[in-house]
Amino acid sequence: MELLLFFITLFLLFLVFRKKRSPKKISKVPDVYVPHVRKKQYFFTRNERLLYDCLYRIIHNNEAYDLFSKVRWEDVWTAIDWRDRGYIRSRHIDFVIFSRKTGEIVMVVELHGQEHYTNQKRIERDSRLEWMCINTHTKLLVIRSRKEYSHDAIKGVLNKCIASKDTVHKY
Repeated sequence: MELLLFFITLFLLFLVFRKKRSPKKISKVPDVYVPHVRKKQYFFTRNERLLYDCLYRIIHNNEAYDLFSKVRWEDVWTAIDWRDRGYIRSRHIDFVIFSRKTGEIVMVVELHGQEHYTNQKRIERDSRLEWMCINTHTKLLVIRSRKEYSHDAIKGVLNKCIASKDTVHKY
């Protein structure tokens, strides 16, 4: 009986002295670090947009394929060693062409501007990309940046690349 009275007293004391909580405030700014960012004006650079428009017209006239742009390496390849995951997660391919029927990746397309030939880090990155394509049998088409792209020439290069047994193609 004394034990029951003790617990009832404790419970009553708890009810009297407990802190009353105010309702949670809904804040528009989270309590975590928010990086200082601004929206880019354009999704593509000028040269990427020119090539995208050309590829889009070619690919979407052919019902067998579809086109994605700015795809993470991690969406194309899986890192076997977890230490490589961060590296492939933070790199992007300019364009990926895949089969609408099967969803398989047909080829990756990289646009190379001048920095791909002069910047040492970019050269090393491009070497890794080429190595990964060769070792995973992923076709790679490297297109050098131009002021304009010939629809027929790009279509011919795409068809040649798809039909070829070679992995790396340069135009």
